[in-house]
Amino acid sequence: MTKAPPPSLARRRLLLLCWVAIGAYVGIIVAIHMLAFQAVAAGDDEFSTKDFDAFYAASMLLDRLPAAALFDQKASAPIFHDAQQRLYGPLTAAQREHIPTLRWYYPPSFLLAVAPLSRLPPIPAYLLWLSLTALPFLWVLRRALGGDAIAIPIGLAWPASFVNALFGQNGFLTAGLIGGGLELLERRPLLAGCLFGLAAYKPHLALPVGLALLAGRQWRAIGAALLSGGAMIAVSTALFGLDAWIAFASQGSALARSALESGDNPWSIMPTTFAALRVMGGGIGTAWAGQAAVSLGALTAIAWTWNRPGGATRLKAAVLIVGGLLATPFGYIYDLTLLALPLAWLAGEAQTGGWRPFERLACVAGLLLPFASAPFANSLGFQPGPLVLLGILWVLLRRQPQCGILIPSLVKSSGNPL
Repeated sequence: MTKAPPPSLARRRLLLLCWVAIGAYVGIIVAIHMLAFQAVAAGDDEFSTKDFDAFYAASMLLDRLPAAALFDQKASAPIFHDAQQRLYGPLTAAQREHIPTLRWYYPPSFLLAVAPLSRLPPIPAYLLWLSLTALPFLWVLRRALGGDAIAIPIGLAWPASFVNALFGQNGFLTAGLIGGGLELLERRPLLAGCLFGLAAYKPHLALPVGLALLAGRQWRAIGAALLSGGAMIAVSTALFGLDAWIAFASQGSALARSALESGDNPWSIMPTTFAALRVMGGGIGTAWAGQAAVSLGALTAIAWTWNRPGGATRLKAAVLIVGGLLATPFGYIYDLTLLALPLAWLAGEAQTGGWRPFERLACVAGLLLPFASAPFANSLGFQPGPLVLLGILWVLLRRQPQCGILIPSLVKSSGNPL
């Protein structure tokens, strides 16, 4: 029995770098949480919170009020305050007054994922949420890297993974569902469609997927997506009531648009065209016009790429993800967890066909974007997100004429078609 060759020096260095980064991320997250606990105990009016708090509060609300109350900031405020107290310890009256209101933008179908959280104490619930949602993301990334186990430390060291973990957000889940669907589309289109349907809890990211499937005539996947999405609607309606969907339709989008236009959700952590123009001082009308132009261009690129013959290759999947991130005005830096997949697919293709000009630069820029977004926006008045994503889309589209020869090279590099 022959021994496996020892790992190369470059691989050992990459592994070391990943584990050092992961250790640093854990240390930073623990330190931030400890500072929040200390601030509450000291009676400080303001203390650091995270997005996961809203998920935990939503779970608590479901035990006390109808789900539709999530979209009523006055009705949900007392429960959100109680959730903060459970998360961080006893609060003073002044601290409760400084807690921001609960802004809930998600459709009731997402409540199926967060409803059980308050059955656990806050810290175990937070750790379990991150662990379970990270599994599908790491599985997809490992497939994207040809089944190599190094995908696990790379995925955990990915800067957007740190941001997602710090916020306690759903970036892992989104990447796992959309990326998993794209990985399975050629071989198991019905299962892929089911995953796409589950990802509809983020309609602004799921809609470009629907466009791509229509352009690529992926009828079985479309049918499965409609069935799984419909099932989620039916189950959530049965559990949480039709009023929750009515409230989402009438108030959810209005709350999201108000928070976007006012900057209540900081533009510095939104790598979108709308946010970039607002950071630069553009008015609301200018920002919407710019976003519309970029969205139209990105969606056109997706439709054109997927309409070409040759099946849904990883190049097409990469264009879909990057174009989808460009098309939405509501993206956040934790959503850039998705960006690990197109960059992995691009790197895999470059390993077999060689790197083209600017591709390495695009990968490095995409890697660093979650860390660079806020400092650039806050210090320089420039949100680099759209420029970086446009650059990545450009290098992907340059490879499109070779779409016909990508399939065998990808099979050779990964052992699996898309």
